[in-house]
Amino acid sequence: MPTRIAQALGPTETQIMNAVWSYDGPMTVRQVHTILAFRGLAYTIMTTMDRLAEKGILTRGTGRAGFGGAYRYLPARSRGALLAASIEHLCTGLGVDRGDRAEALAVILGAPR
Repeated sequence: MPTRIAQALGPTETQIMNAVWSYDGPMTVRQVHTILAFRGLAYTIMTTMDRLAEKGILTRGTGRAGFGGAYRYLPARSRGALLAASIEHLCTGLGVDRGDRAEALAVILGAPR
């Protein structure tokens, strides 16, 4: 059964993950909202980050003093590990074998066919 972590991210999820991956350390919803200069409500960011944590893409720590008790989030996997899991999920769904996977990787890396 495929894991939920391997599913594609939506546009807001992608923006959030790019912000979290580029930051050095745990982030609060407010920090992500500020970095993204998100025009919508902070509640949208909070809900999306909570759902990313439920999917296992973010980890959520407990609130700490100095952060107003806000949850602090970290990526559960690196960008490369999430990409690999997504590709594996797609390959499994298509029923491709190792040869097809190797050919796909060669194409992605720009190797001559």
